[in-house]
Amino acid sequence: TDDSAAVDQPAHDDGGGSDDRGTEVVPAIEVPRSEPIGDLEMMAVERPDVNWRIVRIDVETGEEVGLISESSARRFLPSLSPDRRTVLVTDDTARELWAFSADGAESRRLADDMGQDARANWSTDGTRIVYASIPDSGLPSLTVIDLVSGERIVLLEDAVEESDPTWMPDGSALVFTKIIDGVPQLAMLAMDDPAGEPELLLPDRNTPQSDARFSPDGRYLAFSERPTADDPSRLVVATPDGVDLMTTVFEDNDRGPSWSPDSTMLAFETQRGEQGWSIYRIDIDTGGDSAVEVRDGPGFDGHASWS
Repeated sequence: TDDSAAVDQPAHDDGGGSDDRGTEVVPAIEVPRSEPIGDLEMMAVERPDVNWRIVRIDVETGEEVGLISESSARRFLPSLSPDRRTVLVTDDTARELWAFSADGAESRRLADDMGQDARANWSTDGTRIVYASIPDSGLPSLTVIDLVSGERIVLLEDAVEESDPTWMPDGSALVFTKIIDGVPQLAMLAMDDPAGEPELLLPDRNTPQSDARFSPDGRYLAFSERPTADDPSRLVVATPDGVDLMTTVFEDNDRGPSWSPDSTMLAFETQRGEQGWSIYRIDIDTGGDSAVEVRDGPGFDGHASWS
């Protein structure tokens, strides 16, 4: 899909002022939107050869039902908006954040300071976006874009890596992966005190953790975990305060959880497939041994975004 004609350059401040947290006021931002995709469709990434393809797939059949983007650049890590009309895409080659309509017809560049392998995520109400960034200072940070006001806020600008941010269901805090003493851990930053210090989300858990995702109904937290640094990753489903409810078996790597819109299933990428990385789904009520293959094509299949 050639989307070059649809590009809008990101707005830049012309000296309009900022506060000491890096707040920058820019014009309100509109993202491309289409008719919403169905609840049994998800966004995914495949790389059958040299090109990266972002596709819509049918969750039950695994069949491709729409093409969002195809490029030799590393465009991946889609993030579907809560209204299922827009998908955020990371261009890792150019370090850019893009928004595509969910049918792939329109696109717009939103930022040009993405961190490496960084996924942007939506707030539950669809009005804010957060992503891991590397601003002009060169220090890793988190950036929040308010699509209503156009405000951009840089948070936690320090030399400690923060990545893969997501929102608490009520929008009150950000949850992200933070490297602490060389170990990735889930941390939380309250949005009513964005200049404050982040706290560990699961302080009694000293395992490597990443990929935190809250279910749309707010009842569950899913994340990737390695029982030890040498183990493959597995998925954990827990209550928001960290009480385990389910884990996947971890003979193979399972990672990158994404919830179904009704919070009953998880899609994830795994090395269970016969052709390398593939996409599976599990039913939360049935448990971690109930994984069903969704898509296992040649090359890479992964980066599922269902809700």
